[in-house]
Amino acid sequence: MKSYITIVAAAALSLASASAATIDLSEVGPGEYVGPLELENATLTSFDDSQRILVWGDTFCFDDRFASCYADGRIDFASDVENLSFELFGDAVLAVTALDAAGNTLWSDGFSKRDTVNFHGFSGIAALTFESRDGDDLYYLGNFQFDFVSSDDGSVPIPAAAPLMLAGLGLLVRKRRKQA
Repeated sequence: MKSYITIVAAAALSLASASAATIDLSEVGPGEYVGPLELENATLTSFDDSQRILVWGDTFCFDDRFASCYADGRIDFASDVENLSFELFGDAVLAVTALDAAGNTLWSDGFSKRDTVNFHGFSGIAALTFESRDGDDLYYLGNFQFDFVSSDDGSVPIPAAAPLMLAGLGLLVRKRRKQA
């Protein structure tokens, strides 16, 4: 019986663990992209008239028409995220704003030079906006890490359903053994 409880506990822990998601720029590779850049987990949009986004390695910038990485931009996530962090590189003083799905500001602050931005403790982030406060200092972004927020539609999520089912089966087996 003790081994059965150990197996159920191990299964529950392994199924409940979450892994971090990233903005995977290898989907498109290095280059210059015009218009919103749609990735698996997010859409990147430049607010400049040229709508250009430059990608190299695991970093990108919202570009203007002069390849200078000065433009403001926005990231819309495929669904709400939490435990978000990323790195800012360059010389800009940058205003970063986290928005919920309705467009309400969850949090906003300024960052400068090379900085790691952490939104740990914030949940329900649907989008980020980036605005250069200097207007002419280059910046680029990279190393995004986040977790997707599970939906709250009243159903039991699949990772939680399996441990619940195993626990129920364990109770049923235990009850039958006591009856026998």
